[in-house]
Amino acid sequence: MAVELDHPFSTAKPIDESFAAILDLERVVPCVEGGSVLETTGPSSVRAEIKVKMGAMSMTFTGTVEIVEQDAAAHRVVMSVKSKEAGGQGYANADVVIALTDGGGTIHTNAQITGKAASMGEGVVVGVLDALIKDFSALYPGVKVEYNDMNSTEVYNRFIAEVASGQGGADVMWSSAM
Repeated sequence: MAVELDHPFSTAKPIDESFAAILDLERVVPCVEGGSVLETTGPSSVRAEIKVKMGAMSMTFTGTVEIVEQDAAAHRVVMSVKSKEAGGQGYANADVVIALTDGGGTIHTNAQITGKAASMGEGVVVGVLDALIKDFSALYPGVKVEYNDMNSTEVYNRFIAEVASGQGGADVMWSSAM
């Protein structure tokens, strides 16, 4: 099962400080609920574990988190997550792109999930992934992450309504129809 998530966020921290924090995997991994670093394997990689609860099931995934690209000038980081379900046949892999701008940025996650986790269905998986991002936001209250799951028509209608009313719109808007 493939799952894609996009989350804009805002922060009052200076962009260079936020970029340095994102590059610190020892600091970033525990920000995801259930996540822990087991060992540092290189200057930009760690062996990590995450314990997640999906419905009535609890699962532990162990694997690697690695920064595969970093562009200090663009304040952009790409992380690769590769993990295997402990005691099972499933895996959860993801490419995570964090792009910073002054006052915020975006997190784009493209995850591939198999095994018991995938059998729970996309709705449960998306719910768990969203909860992990919300937990990250709770640990970093200065970073505002907002996610809206809407179809293309809903995205379009909301955008038109916000522009017509003069309300502030989204910092980032994504639709497969755009």
